[in-house]
Formats: sequence, structure tokens, C-alpha cells
Amino acid sequence: MPINEDSNLREQQILAAAGALLIRQGYDKTTMSDVATEAGISRGMVYLAFATKEQLFDQVLAQAIQAYIATWQQLIAENRYGGTIGGVYRAVLHALKSQPIMAALMKRDRRVLGRYVQQAASGMPALAGQSLWLRALGELQAAGAIRAELDLQVIAHILDLLAFGLMHGDSLADSAASPPFEHVLPTIALMLDRLLLPDDGGNLAAGAAIIQALAANLQAPSASPIPNVVQA
Repeated sequence: MPINEDSNLREQQILAAAGALLIRQGYDKTTMSDVATEAGISRGMVYLAFATKEQLFDQVLAQAIQAYIATWQQLIAENRYGGTIGGVYRAVLHALKSQPIMAALMKRDRRVLGRYVQQAASGMPALAGQSLWLRALGELQAAGAIRAELDLQVIAHILDLLAFGLMHGDSLADSAASPPFEHVLPTIALMLDRLLLPDDGGNLAAGAAIIQALAANLQAPSASPIPNVVQA
């Protein structure tokens, strides 16, 4: 086996081990020795691939973001959730179910992320930036997929506020009493559909095509898929 191929396989082995430990015992309790044991290799080989624990988990995070965005894009491309903005949020929730590291990042789960939580949050993907929302909303409105009377700048701003709130809800004084993240996203999706869709349901086929194009153009951040770091 070529040296580069062997090195890449070992790196993936280390990343898989680190990701499993992150979910099982959390960042703070995980050591490089733990990762080596989980991967079935020597600690020296772990350090040969990643100089520090932070560098290793930066890459675990980047890989999780890439996988999450790819899953979300596939769901949108398959039109599993229809041509609505609410459907975008439903696809997010579905994608998170298969990506436990991303679910922990979205919730800023301190049991999993520990003292890494602030650094991890800085690499989080956005659903979209305001300018991207504004462009998509304009296309949806022109196609008859959302209400004609809506002020799109206001709606784009609201969507940004929702994204910010989802990411920083844990900073609220009563955050311990907040409902589960898994309950919040479907409710947001329902609210958005009721706010945005015309009374006759709108042109969902056109809406689906526009949202699919939006999803296809999203890229993962070059982190070492809610702050505003996904670019069109």
C-alpha cells in the first residue's frame, strides 16, 4: 500500500476513534492516549498525525460539518420536505439525527464539548446568511411560492434572528427550562410555513427547485454545515 494511502487510512481511523470518544465521554475527559487505545494504535502515531488534541478535534469538527451539510443537501435534493422554508428546517432536524456530533454542536452540549464549546461554535454552519436568504426569498416570491405582500428584508432578518437564537439560546437565564431542541425546530418550521405560504399553498414545485438550487450552492466552512459562516 502506498505511504500516502496508508497515512490517510490511519488519519481516518484516528478521527473515527476521536469522534466516538467525543460522543461517549466528552471532550474534557478524552486524552490522546484514549484516542490511541480506541484506534488500536500507539500514542506516537496519533501525535504524528495530529500535533495537539485541539488540532485533532478541529478536524473531527470539520469532518462532522461536511457530513452534515452533505446529508442536508441530499434531503433537499430529494425534495423530502417540499419547497418551503419550513421544509429547510425539517431537513436540518432529520440530518442532525444521523450526525450526533453536529447535534451536540447545534445544542452546544457541554457534556460532549466541555471547554471546547466556544471554539466549536465558531465553526458552526449557518442555514444561510441574510443576503442569501434575501435572494432566495425574492425568487420564491416571484415564483408564487411565498406570499406576495411580505417584506422580504424583514423576513430575511427574522430568519437570521432565528438562527442566532437557536445557537445562543443556552445563554438565556432560564435556559434550563427551555424545551428540547428536537421540539423547537419542527415548531419553527410550522410557524414559517404558516407565515410564508399563500392561502392556496403556493407553487411548491417552483419552490422546491429554488430551494434545491440554494442547497446545492452551499459549502462547508473551511473550519480548522448557527453563526453565519456558510458561503454561497
